[in-house]
Amino acid sequence: MSLFRKPQPLPPDAELPYGPIRSNFMELFLSNFLLVPCFLPSIILLLSFLITGALLYLAAGLLLLIPAAPMVTAMYDYGYQLTREIPKHERRNLFRSYCMNFKQSALTMALLLPLWAMLLLTLISGTERPAFVTLCVVLGCLMLMAFSILAFSQIALVNLPLGKIWKNAVMLIPLCPAQILGTALVQLLFLYLFYEFIAVTFLLYLFGVPALMIVWTAKTLWPKLEELLLSA
Repeated sequence: MSLFRKPQPLPPDAELPYGPIRSNFMELFLSNFLLVPCFLPSIILLLSFLITGALLYLAAGLLLLIPAAPMVTAMYDYGYQLTREIPKHERRNLFRSYCMNFKQSALTMALLLPLWAMLLLTLISGTERPAFVTLCVVLGCLMLMAFSILAFSQIALVNLPLGKIWKNAVMLIPLCPAQILGTALVQLLFLYLFYEFIAVTFLLYLFGVPALMIVWTAKTLWPKLEELLLSA
């Protein structure tokens, strides 16, 4: 079901829309605790790979991201509903959104995994490489994160064939570069801090930062996505 519909007017005594993030902080906090268990096995396995260098841990950690991906879409769905000030009693919950978008989200993650694995292995390899190669890899991570955000956002927002969603994700990057590259950079920065300072940032991970980041991303992208996708 698409979110492209006008919110219904509320009677005077009805519950007010829960648009601002601050009005839904506790709900976001609880939603984060549904998001975290989906990714915790992958995080543990990927950290084991970084410690031991065993490729089996890397492969297992990446594969477990496939069934976790629909929860990312579910969080984007929740974020866009908050952004559009959908009243609480009309919102889809995370479980329903997870089930509705499972196939497209899992297939999108399966498409992304080889690319993320290649970039990750290149970044953490100890071999000497020219500065421009490192720059290209970093830019590749930025573009891949932008594609990921736009793909999962579209799955949450519109009912389109998967090929069309992937094509749109590529085409939308140059159409809203400031919004999408800015949000992608923030998410990449958090992943980098998570990698460098795991003891501190894991607490941030547990206590709501991923959910807050996704909802902030949705609020940042929505005006442009509404304009571009509705006029398409």
